[in-house]
Amino acid sequence: MIYKVILTYDIGPTEVADHAMAFILTFARRIISPGQAVRTGHWIKAKSDIPKLRSPMFRLNQVILGIVGGGRIGSSSRDKLAFAC
Repeated sequence: MIYKVILTYDIGPTEVADHAMAFILTFARRIISPGQAVRTGHWIKAKSDIPKLRSPMFRLNQVILGIVGGGRIGSSSRDKLAFAC
């Protein structure tokens, strides 16, 4: 069998940059911990338990974000994050 390989340079970088931003927000707001708690059956019993489950969170305006690489994905990520500068 013969397979043709097609390179599409301008399709992936935007989606990868979007995905990276989603990860940044997920980790900054600790969204994964409550989701894991629900799946394992360890859910909170009172509203006062929420900070214990989600802390420590950090604010994005108080951190420095470094982008490794200045190619298409890095440039797309930089452009999306330019609002914070």
